Parts: sequence; structure tokens; C-alpha cells
Amino acid sequence: MLLVLVLAAAVYCPLLAQTLDPAFEPTVAFTATQQPATMRALVEQADGRLLVAGDFAMFNNRAVANLVRLWPDGRVDTTFVAPAFAGGQILALAADAQGRVLAVGEFTSVGGQSRTGVARLSTTGALDATFNPNMRAPSSSLTPQVRAVLVQPDGNIVLGGYFVAAGAGGSAVPNVLRVLPSGQPDASFVPAVPYSGQVNALLLQPSGKLLVAGNMYGSFLELVRRLLPNGSLDPAFTTVPANQTVAGIGLSMANTANGFVLAGAFISVGNQTRASVARFLNDGTLDPTFTSPLPNVMPATPLNAVVALPTGKVIIGGATGAFALRGLLPNGSPDPDYLDPAQFSPPFSTVYALVAQPNGNLLVAGAFPRIAGQRRSGLARLLAPGALASHSAAAAEALVLYPNPAHDQLHVRLEAAARPQRLVLLDVLGRPVLTQPVLAQPMPPTAELSLATGPLRPGVYVLQVECATGTLSRWVVVQ
Repeated sequence: MLLVLVLAAAVYCPLLAQTLDPAFEPTVAFTATQQPATMRALVEQADGRLLVAGDFAMFNNRAVANLVRLWPDGRVDTTFVAPAFAGGQILALAADAQGRVLAVGEFTSVGGQSRTGVARLSTTGALDATFNPNMRAPSSSLTPQVRAVLVQPDGNIVLGGYFVAAGAGGSAVPNVLRVLPSGQPDASFVPAVPYSGQVNALLLQPSGKLLVAGNMYGSFLELVRRLLPNGSLDPAFTTVPANQTVAGIGLSMANTANGFVLAGAFISVGNQTRASVARFLNDGTLDPTFTSPLPNVMPATPLNAVVALPTGKVIIGGATGAFALRGLLPNGSPDPDYLDPAQFSPPFSTVYALVAQPNGNLLVAGAFPRIAGQRRSGLARLLAPGALASHSAAAAEALVLYPNPAHDQLHVRLEAAARPQRLVLLDVLGRPVLTQPVLAQPMPPTAELSLATGPLRPGVYVLQVECATGTLSRWVVVQ
């Protein structure tokens, strides 16, 4: 069954205060020595399932090996069994359009097979024997680290970290490498990245340009530079300088409507005071309307993760104290409507990863035993007002969108059990600007609708499906 709808307006729904999802409690997780688990990497697949990596050997009473896939309600997906990663941690994850899993980090073997910080797994968790980029450390006395990974819309894969890789023709490529889906170096991409320093974060902008963040030294100490699609330095971008005396490091980035936001451990951007979080315009210049609320002290407070919302608000996650997880207003001041920082217990909790879900909910991963007084062993979900809680697997899976981000079409899969009645498109103020009834009644068990997103302007949208059992909401990105 196929229903075709045409949507023609940009949308978004503001995110306000968040509360803990009481039904999402997946992390009864421990290390091999029965210590509380630490979650270091987190990604949501296009089908809504979650990939989680960290230091754990048991997850919901199941033996697992550092990497697990969860259903949207937090149950372990037993159709995915990852091999053991040895020699170091998984630091970042990504999933490609085929559902294959990219894992990067400090590890040296996967399932007993040699892998230097990069591995690809099938949709069932099996190691891909054909994918093995050639990585090594800059020095024989050091260990290579791959700290960031992203999959481009064309399927090519970009890796960032502290390494020297074998590029096309055997050339030595430092710290950033783009490979084809086969794992072979992409000869059309020659990254203009210095040997000195390391790359911790990669961000693909809607223009196709690539932001590279870390601590780098070209002609001066840098936090961020931007590369063109062929890898050359973008002359239209002002390279973001670090403090030239005490340096600094960029750890995470997120796109905004007019540029991007950077989080890390730094006390200034050049000579402009910004403690560990700063917002930039698209040309790389500092946004003067956003100031950091963090204390400007040494050592700088490290922020490991950042999420930028289309409302202009920013969510930061990091180390000890009041800024382990905070919401910031568009000017950078703390958001009084966001989760009280005192909700973390104990106060030395750390956040390593944040994922904003399409329906406005926020996934939080890190090292914390409790949040809002409830046990959550390093993984929790915070609900946006009006968003659907994960009361059951059927409810959580009742609305599936793919691909997201969308280009010409967005496919919407609905489950008859939720009894969908109407689709509603909301504008930036939450006002309905388009409604569409679900006409096919009675429905088959599963119905799929195709939305023509090609005519839409690129941006972020909210689609709500009004059901007899409640309202299902999802964020949609159109590129």
C-alpha cells in the first residue's frame, strides 16, 4: 500500500524542558570485573535502532563485547552480535545506508583479526573481511588512534584521529583520510591537514564542505579548519585559532542555521575569551552574540559532546560538575527550563556522547550510575514535552522514517496497531500549516507512505502523526 503526500513548508517545533524517560531503562550494564559500565559512543540508525559502544561485558544480563545494538525501547537486539574488540576502546560509531556499522578507536584487533583502529561490521555484527584501511601511528613508539568517523551521502567514509594512513599511490596521509566504500583510499581527496596534532571531530556541512576539529599546528595553533570536497583548504573560511599560549582542543561540533558550534577544552578562541564552547558563523568568524557560561579557568573544563537545536538552543555534555549536562539559551546562558545539573548522581558523572532524536528526545551516554534519582548505568533518554515515551516496543516502532536526512523522498512506515488518523505539519511556532488524513481504513498491519520532499527547502522539519493511542513526532532533515 502506497500513499503519496506532498509537503511544502519548512517546519520546526521548539524544544523546552526535558524529563527522564521512565520506560527507557536498558543499561543494567557492567564490565568484566562487575564495575559500572561506561558508554563512550552512541549513534542512532536510520531505522531507529541504537548502537552503543563502551567499556562493558554484560548488558541487560546478556554477555556482549563492547558494542551492542538496541531496539528503540532499549531492549538488546539479539540479531546483532558484535565480535570482541581488543587492545583499546571504541571511541566513535557510524552507520552507512546499508545498515553496516563503522567502529573506530584505539583497538588493534576485532574478533581475533588485526584491525588498527577501524572496522566495519555487517548488519548482523560480523566483521567485514574486505574492509581494512591501512593505518599506523606517526611514531613507532606510539599507538594510532582513530577518533572520528562519518559516512558521506555518496557512501564515502571520512576518518579522523592521530595516525598516518596509506593514501592513494602509497602517499602518507596524516590525521584525516577518506576512503571509498571498499576501504581503499579516495584518490580525489587530498586533505590539507598538518602532521602536528590530532583530529577529534569531523562535521559535514550542508554545502559538502568538511569541518575538522582538534588540536592542530600549521603556522599557528588551531582548533578548527575547513576543507573543500577535494580536501584542499577552504579559502573562504577563517581557520579557528586556539589560545597561542596554552593551546586548547576541539572535541565535538554541530551544525547551526548560520554556521556551527564547537565544544572542547579551551579558554579562548584566539584572544577572545570563550570557555570550552563557542559558536561560529559560516565563514569561521566568532559569533559575538553567544558567550560561554563556563568558568574561564585552567585547566579548562572539557566538554565532550554538543548538540545544536534549530531553536538556537545548545546542549552540552562533558566532565565533572554543573556542566556534565546543560542546556544553553541562544545567547549561551544556562537554560533554566532544562534538566537541573544536580540531577546527576554522583556529581563527578561524565557525559561522552549526545544524540538528538528526530522526535525531540535526547539520548545521553557516559559514566553515571543515576540521573534524576533513577538508576541509569551510563545511558538515558530525556523526553521533550509532548514526545512519545517508549512505553512499549510497539509504540516506539509505530513510526519509522527513512532516509533521514531525506532528499527527494521520505518514506513513512506506520503500524496499524497505533491506529494513525492524521498527519500534521507544524511551523516554527507550533501552528499546523498542513494536515492530511490517513484515509485507508481499515489499514493493513503496516502501511508505507512516500512524502515528496524534493520541493522543500533544505532544513529541519517536524512531522506529527495523530493516532488513537497518542501523538507520534519525528524530526526530519531535508538536504
